[in-house]
Amino acid sequence: MCYDKFIEDSVAFDNAPYYGRFNIDHIIFRGMNMKAVKIQTQDGKTLAGLLFEPDGGAKAACLVSGATGVPKEFYVKFAEWLAYERGVACLLYDYRGFGESCNGPMKDQDATMADWGIKDQSAALDFLIDRYPQTDIWTIGHSLGGLFMHALDQSD
Repeated sequence: MCYDKFIEDSVAFDNAPYYGRFNIDHIIFRGMNMKAVKIQTQDGKTLAGLLFEPDGGAKAACLVSGATGVPKEFYVKFAEWLAYERGVACLLYDYRGFGESCNGPMKDQDATMADWGIKDQSAALDFLIDRYPQTDIWTIGHSLGGLFMHALDQSD
């Protein structure tokens, strides 16, 4: 099932917790920012992501690659903790053909696990490296998200 796309308006909350699906493209609260981002893959696909950034700059940046069938929103509390409590920027994303990266009925998607684990993870990691070129980059994988980390082709 594809989820509704983010609304265009930016919204600010003071100490507002998040629950359920997001329908906004930017939240500012608790010493951090969360914003919707688009990640381009080398084969022309667009992935939907959420980038959590601590106020005052990031000590490190972390890519969280999720499990099969688990939307990026599942990891929001963890990403919030990293950004707010630890000062670490965090990128969550949906694999192609799933969640907010879905571009039609799921039954019509032709994505493979190899696409998710190699092309999508590489694109998300490149996005983070480009955004934080002088920062340590961490990767965390849950299930499938950890399985393909050995295939990532970044030199550092």
